[in-house]
Amino acid sequence: MTEPTPEPTDVRAVLAVEATGGMDTARIETLGDGIFAIVITLLVLELKVPEVPHDALPAVVLPGLLLAMGPKFVSWLLSFVMVAVYWQAHHVQYNLIRRVDRPLIWLNMLFFLAVAIIPFTAGLLGSYPSTQLPVVLYGVNLIVVNLSLAWHWHHASNRHWLVDEQLDDAAVETAYRRILLPPAVYTVAIALSFLDPRLAIVLYALMPIAYIIPTPVNRFFNAPYERQPKAPPHTP
Repeated sequence: MTEPTPEPTDVRAVLAVEATGGMDTARIETLGDGIFAIVITLLVLELKVPEVPHDALPAVVLPGLLLAMGPKFVSWLLSFVMVAVYWQAHHVQYNLIRRVDRPLIWLNMLFFLAVAIIPFTAGLLGSYPSTQLPVVLYGVNLIVVNLSLAWHWHHASNRHWLVDEQLDDAAVETAYRRILLPPAVYTVAIALSFLDPRLAIVLYALMPIAYIIPTPVNRFFNAPYERQPKAPPHTP
């Protein structure tokens, strides 16, 4: 009687499992969703209801108080969009990452650390929008977030270490370039802050547009889904 031929073992997957004690990508994605939810919540906590003096009429004073909060609203909206873009980028990467190893776990921690401080730098930006230091700190924060995300992707995708081996090399390189573009723009914004901090804020606000509007490059990241076989139609 002939014994059945054992199925080929994915050596990379085995090594990754041994290095992490069996942790899979779902644990990291769940942790990431929780952290992003908390960060978004902390952002809105910076918007506090203005207090009207007891000897003033709210209908008269309140419009001016709300207008004075304009920079805080701008900082909140800008940071909300930034965090949403980073959440989407992290989500897209884990659509392509098939397994994790210990370095990738800690690269995630570095990324989450940089994301978690955004409410603080956003609060500084909203409170002192015309002061250069908060504008620079906000830009540095964004640069660290992007560089940590780029490092994360490089580790996972280098020689297809943790991603699907069939993933197109052009997709890997395109994703890497797209992650590294914002730090270059934010560096220019920081340089412009020496002329006028408001110029830097405008540049910060323009950058996410490139990642919100769908572009032809999205087809690279849809490829894993296109390769998956479709489920058979349900028959009663």
